[in-house]
Parts: sequence; C-alpha cells; structure tokens
Amino acid sequence: MSSPMATPGSRRNAVRFDLQNDKEMDRLQFSRLILQKELGFLPAQLDYIFALPGRKTFEVVFTTNTFFEKCLRNFESLKTTRPQLANVGMVSLSQTEPKTITVLMFSEQVRMEDIKTWLQQRSTVIHGYEMRDEDGIRTGGRRFFVQLKRDLRTGEIQHLPPVIQLGAIRGHVFYPGQPKICHRCGSQQHLLAECHNIHCRNCDSKEHLTKNCPDPVKCNLCGESGHTFKTCPSSYANRVKKTPQQQSTLDLGDQILFQQEVTEDGPAKEQPQKEGEDRKEKEGIEPAPPPSETPQPGGLEETGEEQRNLVTPVHIH
Repeated sequence: MSSPMATPGSRRNAVRFDLQNDKEMDRLQFSRLILQKELGFLPAQLDYIFALPGRKTFEVVFTTNTFFEKCLRNFESLKTTRPQLANVGMVSLSQTEPKTITVLMFSEQVRMEDIKTWLQQRSTVIHGYEMRDEDGIRTGGRRFFVQLKRDLRTGEIQHLPPVIQLGAIRGHVFYPGQPKICHRCGSQQHLLAECHNIHCRNCDSKEHLTKNCPDPVKCNLCGESGHTFKTCPSSYANRVKKTPQQQSTLDLGDQILFQQEVTEDGPAKEQPQKEGEDRKEKEGIEPAPPPSETPQPGGLEETGEEQRNLVTPVHIH
C-alpha cells in the first residue's frame, strides 16, 4: 500500500516507479540497474530512494528540479529502446514548478501584451514585467513567471522553444532547466551547427524549407493560417483598433496622471475661463497678463518653492 506521503502533486522533485508483471528488485538493485545504468543518473543526483514494501514500488526524490525534469523527459523515450525498462512504470509525484522565463527582444516595437499572447499558446502565464537597469531605463528584456504544460499522453513537460519571432522581429527565450535543442528542426539530439535536416517552420514538414512551403502562411503569434502577425486579430495593436472602449481604458491612466499633475480642478475651470476671455474681448477689455508675468506675494517668483508644491507626483501601479 502506498504511503500518505505519495499523494501526487504534494512533493517536490519526486517520482514513483512501479515494477510490473513478475519483475521484483531490492532497493540497491533498483538504484544501480534502473536509475544509474538505464536512466544515466549519478548517485549525487539522487536525494532519496524509498523502497516500499513488496519489492515492486520505489519512490525517488531528485536533488534538483532539473534532474526531476530530465527523468520525466527521458523515461518514455528510453523505455522503448531499453529492455530493462519494458516492465517499469513511472508517475510523477510533483507538479511542475513555475519557471522564471526571460525573453530578450531588442526592439521598441515589441509589446509586452504580444509576448504574453505568444507564451500563453505554450504555457500558463502567471505574471510578467519589463526589465530595467539601475537608472530605471528599459533594457529590452522581459521576465515572466509561467507554468509549463505537460503532455497528457506521456506526462512529459512541454518546454518552450529557445527562439521567439513576432513578425520580422526575432528574440530569445531562456530559463533554468531548458533543454538544448536545434534551432532549425527542434531536435534535442544535436545543435544547429550539426543539423543537416530539412525542416519547414511554417508546416513542420521534413520535405521542404520554409521559403518553399506551398501551404498558406501561418501567423507566428497565434499559429493560425491565412494571416500574418501584422494582421493577426490577437495582436495587441489590432485588438485595440477593434475595441475603441479598450483604447479609452488604456489611455485613462495617462489622462488621470496629466490632470492630477496640473491641478485637480484645472479641467473644470478651463471652460469658464475661456468664456470669460471671449466676453472681455467682445467688450474691449484688455486681458490680464498671464500668471507667469504677475508677481506673486511671498517671493514665489524668486524661489518657486510654492509653485513646485502645486505639482504632486503621481505613481500608476
């Protein structure tokens, strides 16, 4: 019987192996034959191995999340080629931990909202922000906290591609535990410099290159056919165009900031003041000089201290 500790999702970096049919092992045999020899782990990468009663069930806790993910990623592929794994089953006892994703795109034309849309096609975005240097200047980097998705059939974690492209602008995606893959065909068995495969990024065909693809172009933001990023209805620019009410909401913060930095009642007085100037002009009354030309009591013109106190900095959260 499984222990109460083995509730799926309740532990970190833990998996459970079940020996099937007539296969049995003791704890040391399982460690050396299955974990070390077949799956390629070193003893230092294994934090705990719990042998449950019956010589058929073992729970393994890895030292880091990277080794835990390596086990999930490699077990299914190795199982089909390693006879010793044929009668071994495995389930994860841990949820995939949220990842801190860094996205670098060196263009001021790229919007945070579009990067978030791209990520949401491949993961669950928790939140994100733009990175700034010590002087508060944006660097072009964006940081997101995301939950990676898992393949429902194999249980394997679906990692993000290392390259993001929105329209003609290309950027890079990286995070701890990200596997190294070929940027051309997506293989984890080699890198781009060693790749000799033909691969189409538009339709994933192995028969032709992207530039020769006969299929309709796919949008590199939403993945749909028939349009490009520039005309994608999911892009931030096009969503704003289609919904003027959203544009008004987005601009509201700037409007409030402007109004409060002038004075709280400035806009309300602007119209009466304009009507008064029109009446004086009609009656031939000479208008009063602008406030900046009128001497202020208490040395306001000299120090400007009271003038500065009228402007209240406003921070938009």
